Amino acid sequence: MFSTLNSILFNGNPLIRLDGYYVFVDVIGQRNLGTRSSNTLKAFRQWVASFGAQGHVPRKGAWGLLLYGLGALAYRIYILVVIAWALLPTYLGLGATVVAWAAYVMFFSPLLRAQPTTGVSADRMAGRRKVFWVLGLGGAGLVALLFIKWPVIVSAPMTLEADGRYALTAQTQGQILQRADAGRVAAGTVLAQLDNPLIDADIEDLQMSIALAQQFRDSVASLNPAQSISAQEQLDSLNARLQVLRREQSAQIVRAERDGVFIPHVSRHRGEWVPPGARLGTWYPDTGAAIFSGPYPEIDLSAATDELPVITLRLGRSDYIELPVDVLELREIISRDRESGVRSLRVFVSVADQTPAGLAGTPAHLRLRYPPVPLWRHIEFAWARISASFYEAQVSDRARLLNR
Repeated sequence: MFSTLNSILFNGNPLIRLDGYYVFVDVIGQRNLGTRSSNTLKAFRQWVASFGAQGHVPRKGAWGLLLYGLGALAYRIYILVVIAWALLPTYLGLGATVVAWAAYVMFFSPLLRAQPTTGVSADRMAGRRKVFWVLGLGGAGLVALLFIKWPVIVSAPMTLEADGRYALTAQTQGQILQRADAGRVAAGTVLAQLDNPLIDADIEDLQMSIALAQQFRDSVASLNPAQSISAQEQLDSLNARLQVLRREQSAQIVRAERDGVFIPHVSRHRGEWVPPGARLGTWYPDTGAAIFSGPYPEIDLSAATDELPVITLRLGRSDYIELPVDVLELREIISRDRESGVRSLRVFVSVADQTPAGLAGTPAHLRLRYPPVPLWRHIEFAWARISASFYEAQVSDRARLLNR
């Protein structure tokens, strides 16, 4: 469904010459809209670059063509950037070669084409204008990189911490007899019930052994004090084992301690045998702070500065909450990717004025806004992210080739 809708929107966009463009042209009654807007944009670009010596500004009624040409150009550049970003780190470096070649053909090669001569003075003036533009834009860009500052923003998708704090797991092994449906539950509701015939059989055997041990202890109590002590120790050991089995048997029934929301695990079904610690579902209580967690890329650690960030948590689509810094926690999961060596990091935040049950199923997004840094630092961060994705794609491609 997503691919179909995406294809329809792409094909129906009037800024590129596909079906949407021709429908748009027929509706507004402007034939050759793409060619006319390109010529208008070219003339305006020459007028700006030559300080009015060449080209011209749009005539009356042609400003719409200029706006359409600018929009079409911006959209084509956007599409090329998206494709290049996805292609750049793939195919063991071949994607980077293809992107570099395409950039040369589309942007740099036309600049090297021979231009018709219009006289020595005209050529000199054109050369001077080019030098002026190159030096002016280059100097302005260098000044901007050095002196213009922009905040560093790190974002991460968040969910309620279902794998740890709110995870409902089996305390003992057994077969799933019943499980509550997804939704709100009251305190004391049975969320899951297991059954283990082996525990029931062991309890029966122990009860018989305890009865025999009691008879033996009573029979030797007045005859042999040493045997009586030994029999009592054996009886105590059997009773301790019985208590352990009783606790394990009672752990087969999992109840809600308080009111809340229960979400069963999608891969668990009735009749399935589960080991201790197996995930049965997620239970969000109606009390306590809501704790969110999400993946935190290791490469984003380089973007963090020594100063404290402004933390914003977006709940749903439009609910923004400013959080204090002390609710933020970054943990390293005790594992590393064997191929790339990248650490597994997760970021945690707690929302004190919201309950877990009240936010169950609500998507969240965390944004850390660090103080402004020069623009060249942002380029450094972007290059680090591209290098990391390039390395990870190479590792993935090599693993795929080896598996073949």
